[in-house]
Amino acid sequence: MIDAPKIDTSSENERRIFIKDKYPCIADCDMCGLCKVFHGKDPENAYDDYIKGIRSFADKMYEHDIKKLMNYGSSLGITLDIPNDIEKNAMTITAWEASGRSVFQGI
Repeated sequence: MIDAPKIDTSSENERRIFIKDKYPCIADCDMCGLCKVFHGKDPENAYDDYIKGIRSFADKMYEHDIKKLMNYGSSLGITLDIPNDIEKNAMTITAWEASGRSVFQGI
């Protein structure tokens, strides 16, 4: 298995090519399953933060903690409109539960 290019030693284009090569579309969704793994997103969109050099390839691409999501959105200049009830009472999914939902499982 080829290691993902490191953010500090690769260009955006090199990281984009790596993602395209690692997750190629074979134009047979029923046989492939990548669309399901990436929740209907193109792998380039799912790994946009990695390609742009914001997060490393190994970082989790999906976050399950509402507070972390809000902070991350804020760091990108995005205002999330979360109802107060959800913000206060949202259950944080444990790392064990979230790991079963990770993009990296089964690939």
